[in-house]
Amino acid sequence: MVQCALAEVAIDIVDAQVHTWDAPSETFPWAPEYLQRLPSSIASTFREAPRTADQLVCMMDAIGVDAAVLISPTLYGANHSYSFDAANRYPGRFGVVGPLDPGVPDVEDRVRTFRHQQWGIGVRVILLPGTPEPITGPGYRTIFAAAEKADVPIFLTAMGLLHEVPSIASQFPNLLIVLDHLGLSMFGSEKTERLAMLPHLTALAVFDNVAVKCTATPELSSEAYPYRDLWPHLHRVIDAFGPRRVMWGTNINQHYRELTYCEALDYMRRTDELSEAEKELILGGTARTLLRWPIATTASTPVNAAPPR
Repeated sequence: MVQCALAEVAIDIVDAQVHTWDAPSETFPWAPEYLQRLPSSIASTFREAPRTADQLVCMMDAIGVDAAVLISPTLYGANHSYSFDAANRYPGRFGVVGPLDPGVPDVEDRVRTFRHQQWGIGVRVILLPGTPEPITGPGYRTIFAAAEKADVPIFLTAMGLLHEVPSIASQFPNLLIVLDHLGLSMFGSEKTERLAMLPHLTALAVFDNVAVKCTATPELSSEAYPYRDLWPHLHRVIDAFGPRRVMWGTNINQHYRELTYCEALDYMRRTDELSEAEKELILGGTARTLLRWPIATTASTPVNAAPPR
């Protein structure tokens, strides 16, 4: 197991994707209609054990992660109260991103006002198996239009959809689109097939409003930590987008069996493949800037990422 030591020169580190959840309760019920649409491997992770905010903060503190983008799990559907409760209990540690789809009542208003909520950062669009409407459909266009008008970032899980991103990015040029997991499929395909899609990702760098998250990246490696075979691929992405549009993240709650949180960070924090300036951006600075999420001045000082409109 890798021994994790904090960096000699402290930099602000932001994990661009984590989840937290607990067993279903009256206060925080699950949405079974969403859970049933998830691949069995993902759904089983949610069912087998809680991954609470308390556990996650302990993990973050142990390796020097200052803050994390908390993606409300799909198992809660469009009810993001569990994630907001975690953010409220740990002020400044979490920014919340909530999944929404066209079937959600008042979806346009919910998108427009998402950042009015304390700790609200952005909206996620993820097309699960069985989704009736294509990403190019009018319902999703309504979400994108509302997000652009209200300056709300869209986190897009673009599994098999990279070819659709140019039309979205060009039709909504003032909408920040953040592609999850290098824009690649998370399941149902081999590593080589997924990596073969990288030219389609790097081609999107011509759109200034498209950014990318290096999340769940170690699973693309065929080697043990520190995953050296990843770097030819990562350099292609970073060279295309530049470090000011690339964010590091882990999705550690879904990948804790394959690697430790320390390994998920230190393959990038400890590498010689990046300059210190590049690390400062990719490991936190880019997320703070693009998501307009400043560092909390104290642990108890609320950070409202955007004023009410």
